Amino acid sequence: MISPQELIRHVSQGKPLTLEQAAVAMEGIMTGEWTPAQIGSYITALHMKGETKDEIVGSAYVMRSKAFHLEVRQRPLIDIVGSGGDGLRTINVSTLAGLVCAGAGLHIAKHGNRAMTGQCGSADILEGLGVQIDISPADAIRGVDENGFAFLMAPHFHQSMKHAVGPRREIGIPTIFNHLGPLTNPVGPEYQLIGVNHRDNTRRFTDVLVGLGCQRSIVVHGADGMDEITLTGETYLVEQRAGKVQERTLVPEDFGMQRVPITELSLADKETAVHLAHDFLRGEAPRQHEDLVLLNAAAALYLCDKAANIADGVALARETLHSGAALHVLQKVVAYTNSRKLS
Repeated sequence: MISPQELIRHVSQGKPLTLEQAAVAMEGIMTGEWTPAQIGSYITALHMKGETKDEIVGSAYVMRSKAFHLEVRQRPLIDIVGSGGDGLRTINVSTLAGLVCAGAGLHIAKHGNRAMTGQCGSADILEGLGVQIDISPADAIRGVDENGFAFLMAPHFHQSMKHAVGPRREIGIPTIFNHLGPLTNPVGPEYQLIGVNHRDNTRRFTDVLVGLGCQRSIVVHGADGMDEITLTGETYLVEQRAGKVQERTLVPEDFGMQRVPITELSLADKETAVHLAHDFLRGEAPRQHEDLVLLNAAAALYLCDKAANIADGVALARETLHSGAALHVLQKVVAYTNSRKLS
């Protein structure tokens, strides 16, 4: 068996790992065989080198194999998620887009966590909205069938990940785990909309998703660095359906939206983000924040054939938001999760 030191040395020299070597490394991390120093060194070296498709796939297979699993009746499922690490401090787009899509009839299995490198992760924003995060994995999954939206708190489903939490938080940079979060949803959604923080990752993530058996996916990256479809300028999009891949570039004007500078999308702190999320769900958020969320929701509606194209998806998403349907989904999720809080 190859040692942690050998794997770290290999990666630090800029050499890629095979799928099997990456799986060995992740097995060592998740079983607690590696020390915090070894974990921190390894994930930093991978980040500096740049993670390859095989390294991500091998790691994802191990994480998926160790996750809590329970079957969901409502299919197909979609997850909408950003890989994080863009450092832009915007509203939590993917979470709010998920609530809008659930209001429009999609079944959302939102896999996420608290913020590791940013100010407000999906768990932070949902807690601020009144959702009880501390429920059992089984109850969380049943929430998809009950409410059309469920939040799957990653540490509850990937308890073997506990060994990496300290090193991740202490080094404070994006790592392979930012990639793995969107790829290791424990209920295996058939469709995925993923935002990434580097253009090169749009095709890399698409290839990984195909390798992991995802039926349909859209991977996006804003030219401003945003791990969402952005309003500041161009967004690079890679769409995959049954392995057939198409790439294109989007701009806000394609959807009748105005470009805005990133300063108009940035938020000061977590409290501001939570307050804005409340305003958004009541249809009272400033237009640029509403447009940002709805444009990303539209891509998911299109991917799941709820809309013929993204432009039609924007119209459906806006109608859903202003009808109160997204807020109604949140209210159901709040009631459901608070009735199942772990004692």
